[in-house]
Amino acid sequence: MKSDLSSGFLWCAGFLGISALVSWMILQAIRPASENLWLIAIPSVSGAIVTSFFYYLARKKLPWTIENASGLDLRSALGIPAVGLGLFALGQTSPEPAWPMRDGIDLIAAFISMVVLGPVSEEIFFRGLLLNEMRRTNFSIWAGAALFAVSHLNPGVLLFAFASGLVLGKVVQWSGTVLAPILIHSISNFLTVLTWSGWLVPPGAMAIAALVLAGSCGLLVLRRT
Repeated sequence: MKSDLSSGFLWCAGFLGISALVSWMILQAIRPASENLWLIAIPSVSGAIVTSFFYYLARKKLPWTIENASGLDLRSALGIPAVGLGLFALGQTSPEPAWPMRDGIDLIAAFISMVVLGPVSEEIFFRGLLLNEMRRTNFSIWAGAALFAVSHLNPGVLLFAFASGLVLGKVVQWSGTVLAPILIHSISNFLTVLTWSGWLVPPGAMAIAALVLAGSCGLLVLRRT
């Protein structure tokens, strides 16, 4: 277990270090006028670039493919949206402030980075490459969730990111495909972007409880797949 954790830590440290370097290079090259483009879009772009690099290095050792959807069926079609709703609701309890969507550029940047690039790159790395490197055991799921939480570098979302990492780790373990956590992550972030933009009213306490319950039921459905 100690070797698995050390290996996962090195992978995570490498991912964060190279991503920070790529982000700095992009920032120096384009110097975006919008703060949102720097805080949201550039880290997602750099994460996608670095994830592609890691995937290229490890692709021959992976027991799965990105395109593999054999672990998804009709029950997955019911469970995945439910879990996505549950994680979205759980995220509403986090003290992380919403990023203001000042114009269409901010909204487009948030959508591309949080709904497309972020979920794809983070799930391929943390639930795919990292868990595979750590042998995809239950211990590796807990350790991977902890590394996923720390990688956000934001104490305000630490507990939420850890809980999300546990949920998404179990989902990939049950389904056998990284597509499932990618879809869940995208759904959760899509709803978050809608609340930031004002197109969706943030749920109240009762709605959050109901959505978390729906997400729990979704997990039970996915566990049976």
